[in-house]
Amino acid sequence: LSVTEKTSYERIILFNNQCIVALLSKDYKYYLQWITADTITEELVFTGDYMQNPPVLFRCEDYIGYIIHQQNKMFLYKEADKPYEVNINNTLPPIRYPDFERELLPYRYAGNSNSNVVPFLLGDCSSLPNYIAFLQIDFQAMTASWTSQIYWNGKNTIPASAEYFEKPVKRPFTMLHAMLNNSKLYAYAIGDRSSGYLKYGMDYSELSVLDENGSIDENLFSLGRLYKADKKGGKECLFTSSLEYAILTPVYKSDDWKNKQKLFNINNRQLHDITLSKGYTKYRIIDHIGNTFLLADRVDNLLLSWMQNLITCEIDV
Repeated sequence: LSVTEKTSYERIILFNNQCIVALLSKDYKYYLQWITADTITEELVFTGDYMQNPPVLFRCEDYIGYIIHQQNKMFLYKEADKPYEVNINNTLPPIRYPDFERELLPYRYAGNSNSNVVPFLLGDCSSLPNYIAFLQIDFQAMTASWTSQIYWNGKNTIPASAEYFEKPVKRPFTMLHAMLNNSKLYAYAIGDRSSGYLKYGMDYSELSVLDENGSIDENLFSLGRLYKADKKGGKECLFTSSLEYAILTPVYKSDDWKNKQKLFNINNRQLHDITLSKGYTKYRIIDHIGNTFLLADRVDNLLLSWMQNLITCEIDV
């Protein structure tokens, strides 16, 4: 796929070995795009600028979906042009500050799931998320309900039925992605980053299994404490649609991984080096399912805004 000008991709998911699904924006309009080897189809799903909280794309079980938060609605697909409209029966409690309350808003990268519960990352008026909320979907009735929310290393679950919850005394860690696999919650945290991590680097790069309250149950990958004086530290993370890998990407080109991605296998806890063929070294792995990997060029800090080309391929891991 070669991308046309003035098109900005919010998220791209490898739905199966033959189909890619993407959420993109053009001129304040958001489209769901279905890409196969033979066709590309687009469906208008939302009109409004980014400040109006645009749709968030996700996948769970055999469905692709997107949520429109301000309308309390979501749409699920098993194939293009055949959406199921799903009403969300409740709302999440706002966070309370001393003088006001504020709604938490969904982050562009919703978590992946192999069940009817989807972990959504939420931000507190920030470009990066600090909370995970769980949306339970009834596929028979085509309804959904928020059940609870947590934050990294928290001590208590915040029920969706709460009127509000108090702002934590210490700012929760920022999380870049999450995954719910066989009822286990995996999350990737980068420390206390209120507005970004590029200027000073990350505080942490840590992949962990969290319990129902957000407490760390098991650490799977960690770079340990990364001090702000070291501006070359830190890795980004995306979990794949296959739920098999965490894609780890250096934040800085001159770090110890020499700007090369690595794949962390969730099942056997092994870290794999990746070497791309000549001519594709500037591409980044962004998803995987079956025996197929999805790669994109010009991916910077998890942003696809400048992407121009997509390719699918097999990689010997």
